[in-house]
Amino acid sequence: MAWAVTLRLRDCGTNAPITGWISDGIQTFYTDANGQFIAVINDAYTGYIVSIGSSGYVGTNFHIDKANHAGTIQTVCLNPASSGSGPGGGGGGSGW
Repeated sequence: MAWAVTLRLRDCGTNAPITGWISDGIQTFYTDANGQFIAVINDAYTGYIVSIGSSGYVGTNFHIDKANHAGTIQTVCLNPASSGSGPGGGGGGSGW
């Protein structure tokens, strides 16, 4: 069996959908035009950490938890990257 969770990417300031990517550190998946991705996860896994990002935004990590997220839609908002000289966002994810 498997369980699923829908991840929905949004701009933190405007709540507009963002097309982007989700990575488990092994594979990278992409959202649809509405900023959504349905993760189907093997029932043997109870948790998963993914990296989420989009061009022009600061990336983040998100912990998907079977007990709390199975069968739900989880909204993840990303902040626009500053145009200053500071470091960019992102980060690695771990296996799922």
